[in-house]
Amino acid sequence: MGGLFADDDPLLRYLPDGTTYDTAITRPEAVLGFPVGEYHVRHDQLLNYIKRLAKESPRATWQSLGRTHGLRELGHLVITHPDNHAKLDALRREHLNHALTGETARSRDDMPVVVWLAYSIHGNEASGSNAALVAAYHLTAAQNQDDFLRRTIVLLDPCLNPDGLDRFATWVNSHRGRVPVPDAFSREHREAWPRGRTNHYWFDLNRDWLLLQHPESQARITQFQKWRPNLLADFHEMGTHSTYFFQPGVPSRQNPLIPTQTLELTREIAGFHARALDARGERYFTEEGFDDFFFGKGSTYPDAQGSIGVLFEQASARGHVQHRFDGQITFAEAVHNQVTTTLSTLEAAHTLRRELLTYQNQSRKDALATAAKSRIKAYVVGDDGDPVRFHFLLKNLLAHRIEVHALAEPFTSGDQTIERGIVIPTRQAQFPLITSLFEKRTRFEDNIFYDVSAWNFAMAHNLPFAALNEVSFRPRLLGERVTKAAFPQARLPQKAATYAYVIDWSGYFAPKAAYRLMDEGLTLFGAAKPFRAVTQSGEIDVAPGAVLVPVGGQPVGVAEVDRMVREAARESGVVVYAVETGLTPQGIDLGSRNFFHLEKPRVVLAVEGGIVANRAGELWFTLDHDYRFETSLVALKDLDLVDWSEKTHLVVPDGSLEGLDSKALQPIRAWLDKGGCLVAVGRSVRWLNQTKWISADLADMSAGLSAGLGKKGKEEAARPRWQDREKIRARKRLSGAIFAAEMDLSHPLAFGYRRPEIPLLRTHTVSLTAADHVLTAPVRYEAGGLLSGYADPEMVEALNDKVAVQVFLGGKVIVIQDQPGFRGFWRGTNRFLLNSLFFNHML
Repeated sequence: MGGLFADDDPLLRYLPDGTTYDTAITRPEAVLGFPVGEYHVRHDQLLNYIKRLAKESPRATWQSLGRTHGLRELGHLVITHPDNHAKLDALRREHLNHALTGETARSRDDMPVVVWLAYSIHGNEASGSNAALVAAYHLTAAQNQDDFLRRTIVLLDPCLNPDGLDRFATWVNSHRGRVPVPDAFSREHREAWPRGRTNHYWFDLNRDWLLLQHPESQARITQFQKWRPNLLADFHEMGTHSTYFFQPGVPSRQNPLIPTQTLELTREIAGFHARALDARGERYFTEEGFDDFFFGKGSTYPDAQGSIGVLFEQASARGHVQHRFDGQITFAEAVHNQVTTTLSTLEAAHTLRRELLTYQNQSRKDALATAAKSRIKAYVVGDDGDPVRFHFLLKNLLAHRIEVHALAEPFTSGDQTIERGIVIPTRQAQFPLITSLFEKRTRFEDNIFYDVSAWNFAMAHNLPFAALNEVSFRPRLLGERVTKAAFPQARLPQKAATYAYVIDWSGYFAPKAAYRLMDEGLTLFGAAKPFRAVTQSGEIDVAPGAVLVPVGGQPVGVAEVDRMVREAARESGVVVYAVETGLTPQGIDLGSRNFFHLEKPRVVLAVEGGIVANRAGELWFTLDHDYRFETSLVALKDLDLVDWSEKTHLVVPDGSLEGLDSKALQPIRAWLDKGGCLVAVGRSVRWLNQTKWISADLADMSAGLSAGLGKKGKEEAARPRWQDREKIRARKRLSGAIFAAEMDLSHPLAFGYRRPEIPLLRTHTVSLTAADHVLTAPVRYEAGGLLSGYADPEMVEALNDKVAVQVFLGGKVIVIQDQPGFRGFWRGTNRFLLNSLFFNHML
């Protein structure tokens, strides 16, 4: 090895035999201060080394792509031959043009293949990022690599989740002694809540490739669409008591929108990994446990776009060493396996370069041909009178390079008319991705899903939409192509109001505007009933929930009130009217007792203990990131320390209340009696029942399911077979299906909605029944209301007429069954949470 390595050199074990290395390239331990695998690398150490390579090697360039919520830098190391670096952007444009159009000025025999190496999107699956150190060193320092480097462009992303990686590295390094301890119950292996898997807001970033709610994902997809890599390797870890997995996953669980050739190429690539691991005597498996169904995962997102995504799962030491079925597994061993399959990935890409390039271009042709045969010719999505929710959807579509047109004329189908919106033609290369975003699929080859089974984007944003077939599609519906998604401008009066301002509550960010104004000291009121107001532009009908900002009686003058209202409105993209008189032509007058004084929400969000970190993070993200509410994150065990006289709401996320100190219950209950409000989300309602604070009619819908595989025959149902155990268990799960629900629009918890129908994403089986739907249950599931996704027919039947939102104790307790803001993108149901914070005193 060129004299660089002693026989006992720790770096030597990771590197291929017989390779010599350039002595001018710094080795990892010289920057880290320790051999790779001895400690867990922090993100700053990782980046310092990667950037050092970019300075030392003519093969490498560091490209900064942005920053995380925690302000850590994102980016990747572009590695290729120095001659390619001199014309890198030209090569990128050539590659992209070939992928999107098939046109190229030269033969595929001369074109480089593009490989994306993606490490540790889950921060506590750290062997990937630590392996990236070795991979980057090898690629920049290994000699006699000219042919490979000329024909390959490597995009090495050393860490997809810097915030989570640092949280985990700090934990395990802080609890590592001089003598490594393999005991699974030692503190090193027992991460504190929320653990290092997630990002700053406790989101699973490997569910965000499609949803794009976070800067890590937004930066990543921008680069993916700029490069369209041929092969993306996605490095993860799994449970300690396993071996090593690489795709293909379970064939029957592959999304039917993915071409079959993807599976064939993935199997061919798998042969390279198998040979590399066989040479080291490592055990591994394929085609079980994992799937390629949800397009929001790193190994599946590429499969919908002519690329090949490959998932790798390494048994985890979750620290430095841990007991396993075969003795012990060390962190260094995990790193070694990830390096091995990194190199086998590059070998496969180089060997199959022409096949990968040909497939990428052919997949575009196949997508267009499939689209031409499809019954669906376009999707129309309306703005629903809320340009902000519409903006979020449009921005996402454009980020995925989906062709979008303005709706040129109103579209009517049945009793639905869409006045303003967009049209997405299906005859385009992104046909598989588009179909997945808008389809309503309820039949599946398999009933087992690694993740959600539905993710309809129009439903997620509660926007009206329609699928257009050959009869309903008309080319004249296609207006100008939309290429930008600018944040909507607020609609403001021409001059300052003389009497009051009215903020329309239907705007997504109306709560944000109201909160800001109250935070600045203004007095606001909420309308419990509709009215007609006299404004500067004439009479308008105002729906319940509208926020009244009187000009008089405020702590500042007329001009300052006007400035504050306009700034809040511009930031929030809402509609504001200037009202000239308190006397209304119809409905309640502006001094009516049906205007309730609004109190600025002062929210405690319960965390830790048995609360699900992802679900808590989604609520935190909604309140803090979207709406800019000051939100106190308080551990369950510390709720007794809260000064409840200073708080208005306690929000309890999905999960169990394990860890809640019983002495906290009495002050919370006393606070509720004095006007506080507790909002329970998901399965946390079970705790309220156990405390006897409420008497809810709860049931687990899975408990009543028939045995066996259900409705395939009485004999089979009566005598389930052991080999079908996974399918039988899957019947009892709801891992993500969309159901139709109906709202009482006159109810304060439904204020701001324009249509009574709303789609809800359900992820659990706890059901809630209320005898009085009118007064206490404003949202309930419709009979036979499965809209999209997998749910056993008996489960669908069990959900009929069950309650999605219920009020207890006259508004002191509000239960929301389905997660508001699921994964940040299910914004259509956020209003249930926000209305609970603003209007609970109306209940």
